[in-house]
Amino acid sequence: MCEALREGHKRELAAHEARGGRKKDLNKLNHDTSDWFAKIPGLTSEIELLAWKHRTEAPFIIAETVPSDVDGSEILVDVLTRETWEHLLDSIAMGK
Repeated sequence: MCEALREGHKRELAAHEARGGRKKDLNKLNHDTSDWFAKIPGLTSEIELLAWKHRTEAPFIIAETVPSDVDGSEILVDVLTRETWEHLLDSIAMGK
């Protein structure tokens, strides 16, 4: 999983640089985004609860929203179990 995340970051950085962006700007954007999510009341608790509830399934928890969401009211939280994320990684590796 860690290797897949590293590869995803490399692809994200390459695409960002191809659009003329700088690595430090992408890192700042990612940091600012993490800070924004951390300020949403209850979000960390919800994620921790989901992690605990699905702990035996090696969960990958996704929290996402749209850029226009200024107050966190549109955040969607989803859980991918190990079975699901392994299937996704296998599909990506096979080019599907």
